[in-house]
Amino acid sequence: MEETIHIDPKEQTFEIIETRVVTPEKEKRPQESPEGGPPTKIAKTEPKTEVFTNSPVPFSSYCWFPRGKGFEHLDDRWYRSNWWNRHERKWHSRDPSVPIQWNRPENWKPETEEEYKERTKKWLVGGTRLEHEEVEVGGVYRFFEDPATKVRVTNVNRYGSFPRVTVQEPDGTGQQWEIFTDELDETVLNPKRNRRNWRHRRRAKTRREGSYVLW
Repeated sequence: MEETIHIDPKEQTFEIIETRVVTPEKEKRPQESPEGGPPTKIAKTEPKTEVFTNSPVPFSSYCWFPRGKGFEHLDDRWYRSNWWNRHERKWHSRDPSVPIQWNRPENWKPETEEEYKERTKKWLVGGTRLEHEEVEVGGVYRFFEDPATKVRVTNVNRYGSFPRVTVQEPDGTGQQWEIFTDELDETVLNPKRNRRNWRHRRRAKTRREGSYVLW
């Protein structure tokens, strides 16, 4: 049996096509023959090729990704370059200018242990990436892949489909910018009172300025 994987990048679905070679059982069939010839003859049977295709299966979140032949390239490196929209139930590229690599590239190779160690050598040891639902506005966090850099989360839309937060330098200086939530480590570095006081000051400032902040 041979399996072929067909991935539809537009619909973000996959099909597993199974090709089987079936050999029918030999059977005796009467055949016309000259008088006095053998009454029967074993008929020749040729192998048959049968193709089975399952219904298209949608790609879901990363933890439900299929494994095995045909899906090896959908590894952790692939995951780090894309993000899951829980409302649309679809994947999007983290860089809009780069399309999602659904089909396996011809030059693709599995990541070696040495390559993995090199890629993760600056990551926070023992850390865990921050989940969007767990973000604390006013909280100070480390970058997961650059623990020496700290930022304060200033804005977050918990109900939006885009898992990004607005951050700024912890002391409030410099420009604010957006990042994906899982670029941060889950540990909040400043105490609850500090976060609460920061939110109170922020709220008072926005009221004086007549502006609005979506938390």
